[in-house]
Amino acid sequence: TMVESKNAWVTVDGAISEGLFDVDHMPLRMNGLSVTAPDGTTAPAPEAVMGKMRTSVDIPLPQDGTYRIALVSTNVMGSYKVGNEVKRFRGSEADFNKQLPAGATEVKKTITNQRIETFVSANKTSDGALKPTN
Repeated sequence: TMVESKNAWVTVDGAISEGLFDVDHMPLRMNGLSVTAPDGTTAPAPEAVMGKMRTSVDIPLPQDGTYRIALVSTNVMGSYKVGNEVKRFRGSEADFNKQLPAGATEVKKTITNQRIETFVSANKTSDGALKPTN
């Protein structure tokens, strides 16, 4: 997206849906959304507003050039048995390790890494924000 303005802003909306471009399920949680400016500096995005069906955030673009807007997360889903009872877990790996009781058996854990990125340019394109990240 190219924004041409002396005081450039962009609005990012996020939703989880069953179909492509259908806002029909629930808002996307944008905790940890970051913005990499054309000079390569990265900062948290402004606070997002979560509605019933989507989340929105207005992002100022004070520098001319290309920005990377990224939502990166690592999540854990797992299960384990305590006695004959199966317990389930969803959250961070640190929380999983803290909450796993001593003596748990049949421990199963799946780690997912997610990266959603979009690029926006204010008044001109540049490559400072395009450098690879982890």
